[in-house]
Amino acid sequence: DKHNELIISAVGALEQNTNYGARIIVPDANMAEQGLSLFYKHRRGSVVLESGLGAQDKFIQTLETRLLNTPDKELRPFKRNRASLNGLLGLSWNPSSQWTFKWNAATGFRAPNLAELSSDGLHEGIFHYEIGDPNLRSEQNLNLEMDLRHEDRFLTVEAAFWVNRFRDYVYLAPTGKDTLGFPLYRYRQDDARLYGAELDMSWHLADWHWTNGYTFVRGTRQGDAPLPFIQAPKWTSRLRWERSGGKTWQKTWFSVAGEYVFAQNRPAEYETATPPYFLLQAGLGADIRWGKQTITLGLSGHNLLDRRYADHLSRLKDYGIFDIGRDIELSIRLPFRV
Repeated sequence: DKHNELIISAVGALEQNTNYGARIIVPDANMAEQGLSLFYKHRRGSVVLESGLGAQDKFIQTLETRLLNTPDKELRPFKRNRASLNGLLGLSWNPSSQWTFKWNAATGFRAPNLAELSSDGLHEGIFHYEIGDPNLRSEQNLNLEMDLRHEDRFLTVEAAFWVNRFRDYVYLAPTGKDTLGFPLYRYRQDDARLYGAELDMSWHLADWHWTNGYTFVRGTRQGDAPLPFIQAPKWTSRLRWERSGGKTWQKTWFSVAGEYVFAQNRPAEYETATPPYFLLQAGLGADIRWGKQTITLGLSGHNLLDRRYADHLSRLKDYGIFDIGRDIELSIRLPFRV
């Protein structure tokens, strides 16, 4: 009915991993996954209540594979079966057409995947040697979120805050050692906490739109030690002009944007800090009517100041390999209609 909604879903999957190439990173394996979930939503006036319950089971069996998990190797074939039960409770409240408040609490589960459990090899694209751990336990987490949004004719403001507490969080960590001349990484596990915020503000005035956003995330494991591969805070700002309605020039637009990524000064053990950097982007384009067709033309530029930078999540940063420099792109799109 108009006040209640119930969704029942069941999913299942069977997978098989078989190696045919000369280089092997993860073993041959048989995998199965199945799950059942129920979701219930109740609407009453300006309030929406949501709840859910789900059960899941994941099975992995690795097979003896040449050069990888034979009796002379560190990792041996194994079987693992992981089951879980999770829940969800949420509230959405619209006191007026301009305001929305949301609150959500949920538990989560993730069984370690094949790579985390059994990898033993060189990832040549990122020049890292990674080793899994078949004794990893399943991750279990409790997530709390809160979101507040205001929207009117000229202004949109949204603030979201969240915190995730993990039991047995799985992460890939550098060891400070080398294997075959490459940095050695191992999958580790520890209780952890991830928390962050997203703040967005947009102004709309006639043909002009100005949007600003800030994102922040911090991850710590037990003892307040930083987790590896945590993105630095980032601020973005974009100004866009757009006009529509012409007979031939149906739509024209121009935009300029700046992205400032703050320094990541909380590296994990054996990680390196990453300095801040600023990227400038711009673009313009138009939709042009040509007979019965509409041609879309666009010209865009990224990293226009040609900054030398490396994202903190880059696996190539430690080798002095930077992210892409100045990049100019011209696009022409012509749809074919019959």
